[in-house]
Amino acid sequence: MVTDDIYQLISDHQIAAAVKLLGEQMQSQVRIPVEQRDRYHSAKRILETMLQYLESPIQDPELEANYSYLLRTLYEVTDALRDTEWLAQSPQYEKQANYYSLLLDNGGLAMVVEQLTLQSNLATVDRPRYDDLVKRLTMGLLYTQEWSDEVASSLDQLDDYVQQATLTAVTLALLRSWHWGKLCWLLDMLMKTQGEQTMVRIRAVVGVLLVGEIYHSRLLLYEEQLPYTLQQIGEAITLEEYDMIWSHRLRMKYTPQVVEYVQKLFGRFNSPEFQQRFQEIIASTGDSEGPATFESVFGDEEELLPLVDDVQDGYEALKRLVARGFDVNAFATSSLLQGPFFEDEAHWLIPFDLQHSSLAAVMAQFSNEYQLGEDQIMTLLRESIFQQVDIDFYGSIFRISQLPDQVLQGISQGVLAMENVINRTPYIRPQERRLLEAEEYTKALQGYICQLARIFAFIESKVAARTPFIMLFGKPNPFAQAQSEKLCDKHLDLLRAYCVQTKEYAGEQTTIQLQLERTSDPEARAQLMYRLAQTYYEEEKYMQAYFVMQQIPPQLLSGDTSPLFIAQILYRMEQPMLAISLLEQVRQQAEPEKPSLAILRLLGVLYVKLRMYNKALPLLLQCEFEDDQHPDTLYPLIAWCLMMLQRWDEAKAYASRPVTSYDQLDKDSLELQYKEFAPLLPALLTLIGGDLQGTLQALDKLLSSADEQQQKWLISTYGQCVYDLQQLGVPSHLLVLIHTWLHQRINTF
Repeated sequence: MVTDDIYQLISDHQIAAAVKLLGEQMQSQVRIPVEQRDRYHSAKRILETMLQYLESPIQDPELEANYSYLLRTLYEVTDALRDTEWLAQSPQYEKQANYYSLLLDNGGLAMVVEQLTLQSNLATVDRPRYDDLVKRLTMGLLYTQEWSDEVASSLDQLDDYVQQATLTAVTLALLRSWHWGKLCWLLDMLMKTQGEQTMVRIRAVVGVLLVGEIYHSRLLLYEEQLPYTLQQIGEAITLEEYDMIWSHRLRMKYTPQVVEYVQKLFGRFNSPEFQQRFQEIIASTGDSEGPATFESVFGDEEELLPLVDDVQDGYEALKRLVARGFDVNAFATSSLLQGPFFEDEAHWLIPFDLQHSSLAAVMAQFSNEYQLGEDQIMTLLRESIFQQVDIDFYGSIFRISQLPDQVLQGISQGVLAMENVINRTPYIRPQERRLLEAEEYTKALQGYICQLARIFAFIESKVAARTPFIMLFGKPNPFAQAQSEKLCDKHLDLLRAYCVQTKEYAGEQTTIQLQLERTSDPEARAQLMYRLAQTYYEEEKYMQAYFVMQQIPPQLLSGDTSPLFIAQILYRMEQPMLAISLLEQVRQQAEPEKPSLAILRLLGVLYVKLRMYNKALPLLLQCEFEDDQHPDTLYPLIAWCLMMLQRWDEAKAYASRPVTSYDQLDKDSLELQYKEFAPLLPALLTLIGGDLQGTLQALDKLLSSADEQQQKWLISTYGQCVYDLQQLGVPSHLLVLIHTWLHQRINTF
């Protein structure tokens, strides 16, 4: 969105550019309120006045106050533009905003809150009415700008269920656009829950930290107007809470990798063959007198027993992922969250409650037909769902209710039997405030972060909020400055690890730059800069990689790391002679009794590249003799040098040696480029010896045992050899004919 650019310009104090871009956008938007247009022109006049003062010898007496007012005004006018952008880009958002504005006309939010406050037992005596009021309240907060001090004070009197839903709605609304009243109430809730471990506390502290991070620049402009000092707010957030919330948000970014892992883990169980056999077994158990059980489904089916064992192993693997905070339920979310219940975005914001009016029919079915009460249902959900994600609980309830009758009978018996083994946990209504144990608090916090991930994955276009899973760095969270600073190094390491695993080079480069700013230790800086150069190298930005390496004192990197890597970079920059010059210089400076085999090895390969075989051969032979690190990958290079030096017998001997260690080479090793020469060398030596028939037979054998990709590589490798074969006296027309024959042979396979 264009407003993102304007926000960034204001944050970077590029005021003139921000005013210009904001003015251009306002001209194309007809929905901007007149009040905001007037404020924009006022801000523009203030900027012009400030610039005039700069050009005059007179100092502006109100410079600081005017500048602060200018920034606040630009932010707030951009907020108004932001809302029009969302309306233009998301028809669903505009429709819902208009709908809930009309819905609240009769009394507004104050009337809704008053009805919930006056009828404290409404959740028990008239649940449909209670659910409707909660929906109006949360959606009104999410989609409208209506707010008042009366509403804010009345929200404190509502039960925990409503407060949890309200905190989620307010957080999402603030992630979409700035709202002073909602921000102050969110801070009030943080301070009032200080020291608690409750579900309300989780939503309050998560909301405050997310809002603080997104608005880190502009919050400093309102510091004096905040209801609490930044120090008071920071002291109300524990270091553990900040760390858990930040870490769980980062782990949500791993969700695509986790989904891929889980799908591989259980992929076979989704195969048509398995599903068909499973349905046959389920159907057959319906013929027996008793209900289906796990043993009756799987116990007598030998072909499925190994898969059952794999399920148990997979279950343990998933539990380990959950313990580390990853979202393992995400792989099933799209199929789980279907149906009319999930089409209403209000249901994505509420806590899980078995007494929700939408579950009345399902719960009656469980109770009357399968003897499953609220306690048993919660036992089933807690044992079968890995994370405490409210929306997943709702989805599982509906999914379970759709299972065949015999399966539900089996589940009922299993749950009742399970209660004899594990401690039965009574169902506690979410309207009641309950203190959580430390482990349960951690799981619930993780579940809420997953809940936000679900919201942004499935209904982002409706809620129209900025995602909370973009990790912002460089400036501490104003609401947790001490925690940000104390955990910065740890979090930078975690972010770098994520960038490395997902190959987000730009993110890793930014993170490394921040780490460089925080350390003065020469060795640590050298390692960081070396990794920075590697990221540029992997992006094929060789010039940037070279400049970074030039800034690192070579002695701060282990062994010959620096010259070897720089030589590799120079080769990629098509400067092999510079690379050789560098390596030769290092070689001459080394002790003669202790030559660096890595240097000699790379030198030998580079000499081969330049067809300087007399210089390459002794280096490669020395490395073969003295280097115990996969010397067999040198055999094709040595054979090639011997062949070009017309030492035929020795060349044939090396060409016939097996090469098995290519997988041990670094992925960027220049020796890998000769992997395709290894199988081709015997045929080429046969051709040089004048045996055309033998050459064609050898090539035919290679082609017949290769797949399509290998065949193409083989022909390409042959083409690279043509010039050298000509130098050895092989007629050009014969080489061209063989090349043509190779292409024709591929078409016959």
